[in-house]
Amino acid sequence: MAVKELYVRIPGTARPTRRQVQGAWAGVVRLRLEFEYPSIVGAYAAAEWVLELTDVRPMRRAGLTMGDVGRLAVHADAALVRAADQAAVADELLLAVEVLEGRRRGDESFALGVYSWLAWWLGARDLPEQFVPGSEPFEQLLTT
Repeated sequence: MAVKELYVRIPGTARPTRRQVQGAWAGVVRLRLEFEYPSIVGAYAAAEWVLELTDVRPMRRAGLTMGDVGRLAVHADAALVRAADQAAVADELLLAVEVLEGRRRGDESFALGVYSWLAWWLGARDLPEQFVPGSEPFEQLLTT
């Protein structure tokens, strides 16, 4: 099986498989440790949220430092902090789409990272190759 095929989702499935999540998470963490590109930061923020490592909503994190995120995580403001249930994931995906389509202000590259991860998580799209460990785009990114 080709590396990319490991991350192809079956449309309509509830969640990626455990193996897919482990591989994709390892890849996005590796990229996040190496780069500050907004699309990578956005994908990392979305991944961290849906994997329940934080309750800080990813589209609300654009421009925040890790310290800011840590402080926000203890607030009860639902606009900023909410568990990643199905409705919240759909809301965040919609916000990302609105930014990408120019209907809402925001960092388009960050929104693209959030969209990429959440659309994959929901089974709407394949994980972009730049986030697939072992793929040519992933490896090329690491050598830049």
